[in-house]
Amino acid sequence: MIDNRPGAGSNLAAGIAAKATPDGYTIFMALTRDRMTMTEEPRYTTDFYDPDKRSSANAVQVWFKDGSSTPKAEVDYPLGHVRRRAEALPALQAKLVASLARRFPPDRCARIQDLCADGARFDATPVNTFIDLLVGEHPC
Repeated sequence: MIDNRPGAGSNLAAGIAAKATPDGYTIFMALTRDRMTMTEEPRYTTDFYDPDKRSSANAVQVWFKDGSSTPKAEVDYPLGHVRRRAEALPALQAKLVASLARRFPPDRCARIQDLCADGARFDATPVNTFIDLLVGEHPC
């Protein structure tokens, strides 16, 4: 999942990342286009269009001014890909819990989590009811 938070010279995103639960899935990157180079890896494109793979591969490697670099971090099937769905669900649930806890009191967090955990009830919930849980009651 990508959460693009532009603004304030990346300070907003940096603050959010600094407070994020250390789950091993959150990374903060503040780069300017004049300092980064993006190149296509042809295998990624080929594997994306291969119906037996449908890979969403990506990689990142950082080079420093002194010539040293990080190891290349490469993922063929990112968290959230259909091949990793079972692995993704607990991570997404943990992110939901952490995100709700930063915004709402415990009783509202519990109501939202309970609704999201019950697929049939969630599907039957009118959109405005769900939105009211997320933004609160408002006079119309």
